[in-house]
Amino acid sequence: GFSTITAYESRFDSNYQALQVSANHRLSHGLAFQASYTYSKTLTDNSSAWNTPEDSRNIRLDKGLASFDVPQVLTFNYIWEIPAFQNSKGITHAALGGWEASGITNIQSGFPFTVTLPTDNEGIGGGLERPNLIGNPNGPKSLYQWFNTTAFVTPPVATFGNAPNGAVRGPGTINWDFLIIEAV
Repeated sequence: GFSTITAYESRFDSNYQALQVSANHRLSHGLAFQASYTYSKTLTDNSSAWNTPEDSRNIRLDKGLASFDVPQVLTFNYIWEIPAFQNSKGITHAALGGWEASGITNIQSGFPFTVTLPTDNEGIGGGLERPNLIGNPNGPKSLYQWFNTTAFVTPPVATFGNAPNGAVRGPGTINWDFLIIEAV
């Protein structure tokens, strides 16, 4: 006797705060560039529509860094008209004059990730269960051990772990896109 029932609810919360700075130098003396820097923090109790809370009776326990939080980003783009051989003549100018270098450089912090247990320790049928955090999770940041694995332990049976979402941050990235081209 019921038709389609659709329910919507606002039960998750996110907060983004940032400082954004930008500098721009227009083309003069053969050089133009722009630099942008963002310092930010994103907190949430659910980073994705597909995530389920560890304890559905207390969603606020999942509050932590969002999986897409990147606290520092520096982006730099540039164009430089290389002045060497610009005023030369003949074959020298044809081969070596009129070159430009340009590129985009992006440097950013790594993404946070949440340490989870491979077992159903809580006895609720699985899911992304978290361990207890008992020490500093920052580790040697080496190829073999990025974070301090001894900072996490399995909580007592039938209890929820206290490790926050995003307790460990992955490595950052540096990306260079660079081009040298002869301007026609």
